[in-house]
Amino acid sequence: MINRDDWFINWFNSKYYHILYKSRNKNEASDFIQAIISTLSLKSNNSVLDLGCGNGRHSISLSNHFKLVHGIDISSENISKANELSTTYKEDWLGYELSLAIQLEKYKRAVEVAQLLIFVNPDKKEYWKQLSGLYYTQDDDDESLAGLELAYERNTLSKEKEYLDLSRYYLYKNLPQKAIKAIKYGMDTGIVNENKANYELLADSYFILKDRFKGIDYLIKSLEIEKDPNTAYKIG
Repeated sequence: MINRDDWFINWFNSKYYHILYKSRNKNEASDFIQAIISTLSLKSNNSVLDLGCGNGRHSISLSNHFKLVHGIDISSENISKANELSTTYKEDWLGYELSLAIQLEKYKRAVEVAQLLIFVNPDKKEYWKQLSGLYYTQDDDDESLAGLELAYERNTLSKEKEYLDLSRYYLYKNLPQKAIKAIKYGMDTGIVNENKANYELLADSYFILKDRFKGIDYLIKSLEIEKDPNTAYKIG
């Protein structure tokens, strides 16, 4: 677990760190890597770990010789710089940057990296789920809704609360048709319980849609589960 108060967390992005490495360049890195490869007789199919990779000078040079290169650094700023300097987006590098940004609670950068990961590999559901989760942690209601909606559209919602929160957000935004669709899909997949409270939420959605008869149908279903004078009054 990273302790953000440890001195070395910020030192590797301090002015002293950059002064120390200001004269280093990609040519120096390339020569150094070539010497290592020759000395160790490494093969192109080897996997390589660059531990303490900084802004990626050596990792980028290594990627010209090896199929799989992992670059790890304690500074999230250095990892970001390494990804920026790379000529192509590397999925494992971006994945490490995302993990580090989340641990350091740099959520704005985490959202940006998660978006890049989806660009690199749009078929990986885990990235869509991570991005929606990051959106959902934001204070902005619109971004929270966007996160839940994104996860819903990619079929990555897995909890009843997520479906119900999404439905209530839709109602708050005056989108009852979408609320109804989300609740009913959740019920059809067995994630959302067919209980009194959820039937009443569905009924409210139909009432907002001005479909009174379907709203009453779901109030009746709610009443069949548990007798309630308030529900009976609404039906009357």
